[in-house]
Amino acid sequence: MAQIAANKTGNLRLKGFLKRYNYKILRDYSNEILNYTEKRTLNEIKNFPSCDIYSEDCLDDDGFEDIPIKRRVNISIKEDNIIFDFSGSDNQRRSPMNATLAFTYSAVGYVLKCLISDDIPVNDGFYRCIKISAPEGSVVNASEPAGVVGGYEVGQKMISAMFKAFSKILPERIIAGNKGNICNIGFGGFDPKKQDFYAYMETVGGGSGARKEKDGIDACNLDLSNTENAPVEEMEIGYPVRITKYEMIPDSGGAGKWRGGLGIRRDYKFPWGQSSFSIISDRSKIPPWGIFGGKSGQSSRYILNPGSDSEKVLKSKETFDIKKNDVVSVQNAGGGGYGNPLERKIEDIQEDIKQGKVSIDNAIKDYGLVVEEDNTIDIEATKKSRKELGGEIKDAI
Repeated sequence: MAQIAANKTGNLRLKGFLKRYNYKILRDYSNEILNYTEKRTLNEIKNFPSCDIYSEDCLDDDGFEDIPIKRRVNISIKEDNIIFDFSGSDNQRRSPMNATLAFTYSAVGYVLKCLISDDIPVNDGFYRCIKISAPEGSVVNASEPAGVVGGYEVGQKMISAMFKAFSKILPERIIAGNKGNICNIGFGGFDPKKQDFYAYMETVGGGSGARKEKDGIDACNLDLSNTENAPVEEMEIGYPVRITKYEMIPDSGGAGKWRGGLGIRRDYKFPWGQSSFSIISDRSKIPPWGIFGGKSGQSSRYILNPGSDSEKVLKSKETFDIKKNDVVSVQNAGGGGYGNPLERKIEDIQEDIKQGKVSIDNAIKDYGLVVEEDNTIDIEATKKSRKELGGEIKDAI
């Protein structure tokens, strides 16, 4: 509805412009805006090194076969354009884990926009500078009758691969791997209280990757995600479900000089009856990557009845029936770390421990801390330990 309203408003404004001026002026001004955007985009591209770079990332699987789905990208940077070649990506699958060419354009445009000045408009002038080669019938340019409802997950991995490639030439502008999924959660059935059928869908956030000079953002949606979290109160009033846990996951952010953002845990309990539950997500097998010595973030986990005798680990793409009082735990990934963990400031680790973001055990294992019996940090012993492990002490304290 918001898009329809926006289009109607734009239509009215365009008609008003035509009444006030004329078609020629409108055309000339429109062309000038597009040419201005193209010129500014090209000026930004000229600041990139002229070179060829490549990378790849994979989806865990397609939901039918336990085989990763590869997306490979070769990026050729020239003064007058950038070519994104996705040759070498896997063929489309029989599952819905495929993307259309329009989706691929969107992912490419997003990555380039992240790397150039943020005041450059996004219009045809911007897209004139982008060339894309995506083999027809591949997971990045699926042909009919391929299913594409999982295209968002494919797009997230395209973005991951492109950022990883650009990290080789623009390290200051790239963040480590993030949660890398949309994490679509859907369930529905018959509501015995309202005596009616219902259906519900939402996305679950996770951690962003760390970046130079800053930790990753905890518990967020990013990249292709465009939804906020659903308020628990509203959800429980409208649907026969209870949220029994909604929290950040300690130790889920990858260790680094700058730590990855923490993932999210959200547990759904169904006290009133049977329902059908669907997950379309990823990152349960291939964790978010760390960068420049940073460690990977924690992978996603999806668990039916966690901590009980009937506990079952679920796939990242699965539809199943749930019984009365069943609990589904969605534990989404954290972000990757940036830089050598031994170079992280000790006071930052102390604050992480204080806030419950990093456990003492992981602080010892990942950051080289020496901890006394009363859980206080032995600063001098930590400096010595880090030096022996290869940490840069001048940056670590």
